[in-house]
Amino acid sequence: MFDASGFLFGAAVPPDGTCGHDPCWRAKSTGFSYRDQAGAADGIRKIDLATRRTSTKVTVVGKGPNLALPASLAGVAPPLVVQLAPRTSTACWQGRFDFPTLTATRWKARQ
Repeated sequence: MFDASGFLFGAAVPPDGTCGHDPCWRAKSTGFSYRDQAGAADGIRKIDLATRRTSTKVTVVGKGPNLALPASLAGVAPPLVVQLAPRTSTACWQGRFDFPTLTATRWKARQ
């Protein structure tokens, strides 16, 4: 994740494994989903990647003590740029958010 001044933070999730009793990753008809209610991997609890005919939707949810956000979110300077990239590929999904909702404890952005 980047703002106008540069890199803010990053998070990584494992490419396989189990979260609780179920696989963390699941293939779906439109893409993939990741679920880890404990947020063990850098606080990331949910990733949904869905590709439609003309668009791709990516949802990432993170929270809890393992999510290593910067100490203060209030100083973030839009635009906010978020990238999702697998380690084993050159593919990258990116979103630019010119008017994200930023408070001292929460970031929310939608395109």
